[in-house]
Amino acid sequence: ALYLCDNVDQAVKHLQEALRRDPEHRLAMRQLKTVRGLQRLHKEIKDSMFERDFAEAASRLTEALELDLLFGMRLQFVSDRAVCFLRTHQDELCIADCQEAIRMQPDTAGVMNTMISALLHQGSYEGASATAERLVEVSPSEDAYKRLNDAKFEQRRANRPDYYGMLEVSKVSSIR
Repeated sequence: ALYLCDNVDQAVKHLQEALRRDPEHRLAMRQLKTVRGLQRLHKEIKDSMFERDFAEAASRLTEALELDLLFGMRLQFVSDRAVCFLRTHQDELCIADCQEAIRMQPDTAGVMNTMISALLHQGSYEGASATAERLVEVSPSEDAYKRLNDAKFEQRRANRPDYYGMLEVSKVSSIR
């Protein structure tokens, strides 16, 4: 029951206690093995992300998502994979993972911030502004308003005429 509530640490303690009382309980052994495997996998993924090896972390997260995970772990893994895709400049995959995570839990501010970053990096300023407006609705904080202002500024900046391009002049001037 604790595992189903995404309380993995307590689930391990509970299963260990069950095995201490009945060492031959097969279901408890199998569940403990599964939970420990997921804990080990999650630790390896976090270590890969901490070492800034985002490509390896993304591949491990993809493998982990193929397992039958619970809602909370699946949401965490999808949002972590979106961050890995953002860091490796795979914007389309990042946006797809963000949309999946938002579909799972619509009020996730961290995932919305990741999606805004990917949309801005991709050049989709209107989408970034719309996502930032949803972020302000979900989480009206100072950071959310700053993200909204940044997205709107980038949208205005993209709409400005490029005078250097019209005149076919380099933006960087030199003495020569």
